[in-house]
Amino acid sequence: MSLTLKFFGSVTCLITIIISLVLLTTLNNEKMIIESNMQKKGSTLAEVLSMASVNAFLVHDYSTLMRHINTVSKDEDIISVMITDNDGIVKMHSDISQIGRQFKSTKARAFLTDKNSVFTEQRITKSGKIYHFSTRIMADSQPLGLISLEMSAARMLSEMKASQNRLLFIGLMAIIIGGLGAVFMGRMISRPLRQLAECARVVSTGDLTWKVDIKTKDDIGVLAEAFGYMIHNLRKSIESLILAEKMSSIGELAATIAHEVRNPMEPIKGSAEIILQTFPDNEKVCKYTKIIKDEINNVCSFLDQFLNFARPPEHTVGQVNVNKVINQVLSLADYYIYHHQIKLVKNLDKDIPLIQADSRQIKQLFLNLVMNAVQAMPEQTDAFGKITITSTVCPLKVSDLKTSTCERPHVCVEFWDFGQGIAPEDMDRIFDPFYTTKEHGTGLGLATCQTIMNQHNGTITIDSEQGKWTRISVYFPMVD
Repeated sequence: MSLTLKFFGSVTCLITIIISLVLLTTLNNEKMIIESNMQKKGSTLAEVLSMASVNAFLVHDYSTLMRHINTVSKDEDIISVMITDNDGIVKMHSDISQIGRQFKSTKARAFLTDKNSVFTEQRITKSGKIYHFSTRIMADSQPLGLISLEMSAARMLSEMKASQNRLLFIGLMAIIIGGLGAVFMGRMISRPLRQLAECARVVSTGDLTWKVDIKTKDDIGVLAEAFGYMIHNLRKSIESLILAEKMSSIGELAATIAHEVRNPMEPIKGSAEIILQTFPDNEKVCKYTKIIKDEINNVCSFLDQFLNFARPPEHTVGQVNVNKVINQVLSLADYYIYHHQIKLVKNLDKDIPLIQADSRQIKQLFLNLVMNAVQAMPEQTDAFGKITITSTVCPLKVSDLKTSTCERPHVCVEFWDFGQGIAPEDMDRIFDPFYTTKEHGTGLGLATCQTIMNQHNGTITIDSEQGKWTRISVYFPMVD
């Protein structure tokens, strides 16, 4: 049974029970009120007619008595009105044919000596319940006769039945509306749960790109947020494992390459030195010997860079001012930047907080990013290219178990270059080792930057528009 159907059944049953109890209680109270009103009305009419008929009864003014009876009989609940003497002889009646007959109710006649002011009887007929009210006609504390009224509860019962029908209709509408509301609420609850179930199914197949798009502020929203946090962490864990496996493989490969390539390089370089010393005056020998030495140095430099990437040294953490490191890097790269005719713009926050980092690695990180920015510039002819470097404090979304996803302040350094940009198809592989779009690149620069940021629990992001600009942002956690 689906959750919506269960919700509908439980809510409908609950509403039906509540409506039934309300109906029973309301109808019972209404019935009691009707009977009470009939009693009060009958007693009041009988007493009023009794007091108004005393003088007319004493002087046998039957026309006045008849007028009083006709006035009372106009009430739609009155069935009959009669006046009898102490012997039960009908002196006046709303039905003239009953005048002169003897009223045979022994209970009513016994009431002549009763201390109560009004005598009441009830009887059930085919047309419904009939109320009989009797009261004495008194003169100087002596009973002269009886005033008797018969009233029908049919009208009030009819009104009660109409009221009952209205209540039943309202109850039925409440059940229908409640049922529809239960279906709506059930679907609202079950829809995100089905989304979570589908997400769990997709994730179980290994697809960790699925996003939980549930933005409600209730418990289901909290569950969805926690589920998204779980997928995010699972993806990061798997990526970390894959990266660790890659780095392990690269490390083994680096050790093998260093052993197999570096060892013969030294004898070759030494042999070139001997040749150069043996034929110092031979211009052709010197030219090609120098080429051999330079290429061997390039190969050794690449091996050193490769080994540093594959097996990065342990970093020494201390408090670092990123502005100071940026200025040091720009001093080193000053000639290189000017040589490529590039305009440099710095927007550094002078009150930037310190970060916990290895200053040597941060220096290497910034130098890589500056060199990348310079190399991304097209060949300039009559105008300068532009690189902008900014440092500031800005929020970054962070996920953890306690707060799920929240924004926390980070020290952010951005490197903008207004050059060639990055093609959309290259964005997903931009941090992969040995992946490069440069003609003479090694593909280790950005991979090394990402490794450094991972070691510092930081984040590196890239935004770009092909042919226009590229922005690389690095975020460092602030020192508590």
